[in-house]
Amino acid sequence: MALNNLVNQLGELNPQMFREVKGRFKQRNVLITVAISLIGQLVLLIDLGLELPDGFGGFEINWPLWWQNVFVCLSLIGIFSLLVVGTYMLISDLSKEESRGTLNFLRLAP
Repeated sequence: MALNNLVNQLGELNPQMFREVKGRFKQRNVLITVAISLIGQLVLLIDLGLELPDGFGGFEINWPLWWQNVFVCLSLIGIFSLLVVGTYMLISDLSKEESRGTLNFLRLAP
């Protein structure tokens, strides 16, 4: 009920964004994105975990620094992913509008 109310408020505040979100968020796309994200994070944690010494290493692990390294790696991956995916989506939308012949209509829109 609360989610439905939130979606209705979003549609009233910004109908264009609501149409974009409604058109892009299909269940298949969301599941693929979540799966890629979870697998990527798991691979990163395994990779950074392999760098840790074993129980006989003889020195103490600085856990806050290790988690900070994980955070920095995930942040950098996220930033560059958003840049690449955003650029791809923008170019894809522009080419789609140009092929339809509605690109000039978009230039006139506020």
